[in-house]
Amino acid sequence: MSKTTITINGEECVILPAPKGAFLVKDGLQYPYFVEYAALSTSDKAEDISIYGLELSENEAYLDINCGEEELYSEVTAPMLQKFLDIEIRQGGDPRAHIIYLYHQFKQHGTPMEYGALVWFREKFKEHNITKKDFDVFA
Repeated sequence: MSKTTITINGEECVILPAPKGAFLVKDGLQYPYFVEYAALSTSDKAEDISIYGLELSENEAYLDINCGEEELYSEVTAPMLQKFLDIEIRQGGDPRAHIIYLYHQFKQHGTPMEYGALVWFREKFKEHNITKKDFDVFA
């Protein structure tokens, strides 16, 4: 089976489908950025492996490479959710609407959540009086 490779920042990388629900966390942004593919460098040492998020362009003719101050994740954690919310609040956003937005995005993309993330959502729903009725808007 042949591997599709690409050179990114001077490293040979293998292109693979990203795990279901994989997303990037870009520095300073208050929301996740979902990707369809990942490029992994082919280093022999685990500590030297780089991971880059890749996504199809709007016309699906090529892959856009996301290189920079970001990290690729395939699971949601509570500290990550709190960071998204803190940035939204600092920028003057509505925390209630952002909590609903985050939950909807991660569920829509099928991103797995660690137990702490589920607890975080449950506590925030209670704190901001978010009910099932609030999610009917997205149906």
